[in-house]
Amino acid sequence: MIKLKSLSRIIVLSIFVLTARLFNCQSAQAILLGDSGWDMVVQSYSEGYVLPVVDAIGNDNVVIELYKEFPGLIEYGASVPLVVEFVKIAPDAKKNIIITDEYIINHTDSEWLDFHMTIINLGVPAAGFDPQHVPNGDQLEQVTYTSPLPGYEGLPTQINFVNTQDGGVLQDDVFWPGWQYGEIVIVTNPQIRVGDSFLVKEWATVPEPATVVLLGFSSIPFLRKRRR
Repeated sequence: MIKLKSLSRIIVLSIFVLTARLFNCQSAQAILLGDSGWDMVVQSYSEGYVLPVVDAIGNDNVVIELYKEFPGLIEYGASVPLVVEFVKIAPDAKKNIIITDEYIINHTDSEWLDFHMTIINLGVPAAGFDPQHVPNGDQLEQVTYTSPLPGYEGLPTQINFVNTQDGGVLQDDVFWPGWQYGEIVIVTNPQIRVGDSFLVKEWATVPEPATVVLLGFSSIPFLRKRRR
């Protein structure tokens, strides 16, 4: 059961789900982000739904919302990632891509105890996360920035959401890392050329099936002792 925290979330999520189903936004076609100078392309090897909605366009910013459904597929101890590509299509493209709301549904077969967002620059450092903006960790309350890959002007390229208490993002639950004041801000390099791009990869770590089986077997002796 999805644990929604307010009536406004229910309304917004319902609109996103309906729109995603109508347009079936999981193809590799380019999605124009208004007149921001950016296209967004869902990589063809990604599964699930990804739907952007442009909220506003300012002098240096394009503000978007993202709806995502992660599929019930797991490989190598992690959810199959959702990967989107941001492509510069105009020389005066907006410098900052602000994700003001992101709605992520866990349709994998496991609870999430962490979640990661990584910018992958293709060639010259095209983008990085602005660490002055701390996203809303929601169920995964510990939020940190790291730099596994070089970012534009030394900015971090990965956001890590980690659960430090009991529970996490349950199966079919919703994770809201960009809700309200928890904006995710991507700063782009204005010097990159039209046609240049960068990727944003998102994934969660899940228990591997072998680990789950071992945990199940480890409880058998305990149950036998209790029956005696």
